[in-house]
Amino acid sequence: MRLLALSEGDIGLVELARQLGINPAAVTRQVQELEAEHLVKRRADAKDGRRTYVTLSPKGRKQFEEIHARSHELERSLSSTLGTEEMAAAATTLANLRTFLEGLR
Repeated sequence: MRLLALSEGDIGLVELARQLGINPAAVTRQVQELEAEHLVKRRADAKDGRRTYVTLSPKGRKQFEEIHARSHELERSLSSTLGTEEMAAAATTLANLRTFLEGLR
């Protein structure tokens, strides 16, 4: 959702997969789930029906903005409790954990 929120207009499924570093089929499945929840809109390319473009729906943009605001509030709360070095160490640990978990897919 973040990539869609930051994109200027529609973004192609293949480009979205490339930016995320995952298989286009996996992106298609995720987009289908988001579409079922009315968080994104898909449209076929008028010139090439095999190509599909995605954009956030108004509901999806609102939900993204709410999640984004909450994550910044959490970050502010954590930084008031943890020092700069502890925040950096936590970020490194979480990045390593994410890399590990992505390797399990």
